[in-house]
Amino acid sequence: ESTRPVRPTDRLLMLPYPGGRHPRIGFLDGAIEPQRETKLSVFCPWDDSSYAVLDFPEALWSNLGLTYLAHTHIDTIWTKQGIRLEAQEWQSGADHRWTMERTLPNGIRIGTLAVPRGDHIELMMWLHNGTDQPLSDLRVQNCVMLKAARGFTDQSNENKVIRGNYAAARSAEGGRWIITAWDPLHRAWANPPCPCLHSDPQFPDCAPGETKYLRGWFSFYEGADIQGELDRIEGTGWKSRVLQHRTANVSGTIVDADSGVMLPARLYVQRLDEGGQPWFFASSVNPAGSAVVYNRQVAGTVSEERHVALSADPFQVQLPAGRYRATAQRGKEYVPAVVEFEVVGEQQVDLQLKLKRFVRMSEQGWYSGDVHLHRPMAEIPALLLAEDLNVGLPMNYWVRDSQEIPAASGPWRDPAPVLVSPQHVIVPMNTEYEIFSVAGKRQTQGAVFVLNHREPLKLSAPPVSAVAAEARRQGALLDIDKHSWEWSLMIIPIMDVDLFELANNHHWQTTFGFPKWTLQNAPAWPEIERTEAGFTELGWTEFGMRTYYALLNCGFRLRVSAGTGSGVHPVAPGHGRVYVHVGEQFRADAWLEHLNAGHSFVTTGPLMNLRFNGELPGTVWKTDKAAEQIEIRGEVLSQHPLRSVELVRSGVVERLAVQSEQLSSGVWKTALLQRVELTASGWLAVRCFEQIPGEKVSFAHSNPIFVDNAQKPVLANRREVEYLVQRMDEELARNAGVLSEEALAEFRRAREIYAGKLRAE
Repeated sequence: ESTRPVRPTDRLLMLPYPGGRHPRIGFLDGAIEPQRETKLSVFCPWDDSSYAVLDFPEALWSNLGLTYLAHTHIDTIWTKQGIRLEAQEWQSGADHRWTMERTLPNGIRIGTLAVPRGDHIELMMWLHNGTDQPLSDLRVQNCVMLKAARGFTDQSNENKVIRGNYAAARSAEGGRWIITAWDPLHRAWANPPCPCLHSDPQFPDCAPGETKYLRGWFSFYEGADIQGELDRIEGTGWKSRVLQHRTANVSGTIVDADSGVMLPARLYVQRLDEGGQPWFFASSVNPAGSAVVYNRQVAGTVSEERHVALSADPFQVQLPAGRYRATAQRGKEYVPAVVEFEVVGEQQVDLQLKLKRFVRMSEQGWYSGDVHLHRPMAEIPALLLAEDLNVGLPMNYWVRDSQEIPAASGPWRDPAPVLVSPQHVIVPMNTEYEIFSVAGKRQTQGAVFVLNHREPLKLSAPPVSAVAAEARRQGALLDIDKHSWEWSLMIIPIMDVDLFELANNHHWQTTFGFPKWTLQNAPAWPEIERTEAGFTELGWTEFGMRTYYALLNCGFRLRVSAGTGSGVHPVAPGHGRVYVHVGEQFRADAWLEHLNAGHSFVTTGPLMNLRFNGELPGTVWKTDKAAEQIEIRGEVLSQHPLRSVELVRSGVVERLAVQSEQLSSGVWKTALLQRVELTASGWLAVRCFEQIPGEKVSFAHSNPIFVDNAQKPVLANRREVEYLVQRMDEELARNAGVLSEEALAEFRRAREIYAGKLRAE
């Protein structure tokens, strides 16, 4: 009596079977030397001593033969080789659960989980194929032995009910039942001599590296309506319940701070102690969940991005003793959640990270996108949800030499948008021409994207004019990712490029990593900040913006866009993103249409909601006046105070006097109400920068609005045009003797176009 465990009131009592006595009445020669590691005792709720013994798995077969047996009486594939499996023990865990895991000599791993609930035992089995060959015919024998359950010892099937997945035994007095079930089912049956119940499942075929799962149920019932009870159990949905496979010492959830609902999100786990592995990657506790690891660093720098994108499920991570920081992030509309904790000895750690949403941009008609992804299609649904990124455009076709054909770089794809959720969609048909070599010889030209075309492209580049014509024929958009590629300033006039990435794939959350990249192509303008190391991050950002302003002043009305190149660089999808206003009805085609119309802003942090005379960015007004009055009204939300809010008037940057207030969420709100005069013809945009510790740059930039006076066209700026012409001269000299005459002619034509702007000025 002194060692009898206290019977819990909130759950069934379940303990490892101690062994030392046989759990069967008869057929003992069918189970010689039964092992303890597969057996659990579940105590009946109606008396203080009876119990049933769950034996799972009792046996496992595969196409290899009898792969595992929890006792001895016939040979397994191991005993035939003289291999004896060492005994193991159950492991206890949170929720009073018991788990067992065994790795077989050929790399197959099998595991079991039993969790006691108030009226049943939740059961799970899993199998991981660690071999290099597919596994099939994965039949499992699971047994419920009744010897120690008072009133259930009849060695007969007269008191058994078999229905579908369910096997049930009735007590001698008739009012009590023991029930078991597994899914997916191979067969349900009962063995009178033991006596025992069987609901024997079968794993799906399992390819190398895959893990497959089975769900199980065990319960007691007192009453006369066993069929009604089986109906009730079926109605619980246990066959489709969310699986929980916790194997690590640290687990947690990421939830909405207001509703408590679990969220998909990006998670960082960083060690704070000196020495040892600095970063760790969580996995999902739910086997059906997703955990996409991203682990990138620029060689020779401290620029790194090490995170995992998680589905809306509990996560887990195995950590050695020490101090840690867990950080959860989800796009731009939530305040990140940070928890610091310590792992001590064998203690289990449970975390909860609460993400506070401070705005829902979609309620204002804004939806975000990343037009430059280099992630596999299989990963992108999880990434869009974890980053709350409404639209993703992966570069499913990608070429790097002038002789390569995009159609040969990837499989044919259906161009139709792939719906991930009602507010998250993949636009799959996109091509990147990123030319580093010409006919096999290293000679960098640069990159251009063809977005949302209808069929794979069968043209090489350079020259680029035919590619542009084909893109137009297919209804695609042309996007330039970085302004300083060698050919960028040529292809803008020659291809009539639509989009300009103000937030490009060198803008990261981590440390700026490319201070010297294309430094030689930058003008010596004082606005472009440099140090001895090269560009600062602010200098690189300003270089892009000033180039954009120069092109606008030359009449090239490129609309703003943003892309990260995630998959190549140390950056999460959507760190730089473009928000597009589509109104109440979100669809991929509408988003692309409004992106092309310039109803947009780009951001690496702050969130804008601005109107110009009540109209969206991208609006064009016709006028016969010398100037127009423009009212700018709206707000900017930012997680840090704004360092500056600036008006960009036909390329001239003017700082605005604004006031910010910190909201209860901790976010800063900056209201704008400005009336300015814009000379016609001219353009107007708003940009802002956050004040972030260190040298990090976080900004937002609206698409311009335009006022056109046909009698007074925009005049180009001499300093800007001279730079554009100079770049064409430099590229003509660099590419002489390398590019074809047709390709060189495109550079000459671009030079003529820019020089013509200078003459007009």
